[in-house]
Amino acid sequence: MFYLADTHIALWAIGDSPKLPEKARKLMLEEGSHWHLGYPSVWEIAIKHAKFPDRFLLTAKRFHDACNVLGLRDLPLTLEHFYRAELLPVEGVHGDPFDRMLLAQARSEDMLLVTHDAAFAAYDDPHVLMV
Repeated sequence: MFYLADTHIALWAIGDSPKLPEKARKLMLEEGSHWHLGYPSVWEIAIKHAKFPDRFLLTAKRFHDACNVLGLRDLPLTLEHFYRAELLPVEGVHGDPFDRMLLAQARSEDMLLVTHDAAFAAYDDPHVLMV
């Protein structure tokens, strides 16, 4: 199975946080699971660190490197991802542009976006796995 980690899932995993849902932790250890890190997550971390360096100590590079050490494979952005993002509904759904792009990537690559963000439930999308 191919999984795309939501930004929080990736952050919790690299920090081995107790906030990481047990279901996500089990999936990460499952034989045959392939986990990916979408570049929108790296961009999100870069913006948060730049905006709040005293509260958000993790740089985009450190985040990316830690995710790679953990085994998350890079999922760069493609034009197809942007085209898919454009097709996502805009009313009554998640408005965060990073999360919307992650969903577009999951749809384009036929992956499951693993998230703990309840806002994704509004999409009622088979490519979203709530944990």
